[in-house]
Amino acid sequence: SPDTSVGSCWPMHGRHGHVTVRLVAPVLPSAFTIDHPARDVLLDWTSAPKVCQVVGLRYAEDPSPTLLADFTYDIDGPQVQTFPRNHALADETPYPLLQLKVLDNYGHPDYT
Repeated sequence: SPDTSVGSCWPMHGRHGHVTVRLVAPVLPSAFTIDHPARDVLLDWTSAPKVCQVVGLRYAEDPSPTLLADFTYDIDGPQVQTFPRNHALADETPYPLLQLKVLDNYGHPDYT
């Protein structure tokens, strides 16, 4: 089974990065949840995601992804934080792919 202990994660090189997920069925999400270890249990909390966006994609190389939400994860807040979709949609077509973009972290220069 995968190691889910604090510090066992998949870091992204640098202060920003993204991950794209292909869903088993298309969705029209209303909110997004980030679950990150609390600051007080981390040896170095500066790599935690801070400024984020979620976009919906119609297909893998979609040249026009749809911005669904932008938000700031508060490292001093609760470990689990939920953010509403805060951008209007042109239509109600579900998305088969969602991409989380971490635009900045809490200051770690090498990884997020």
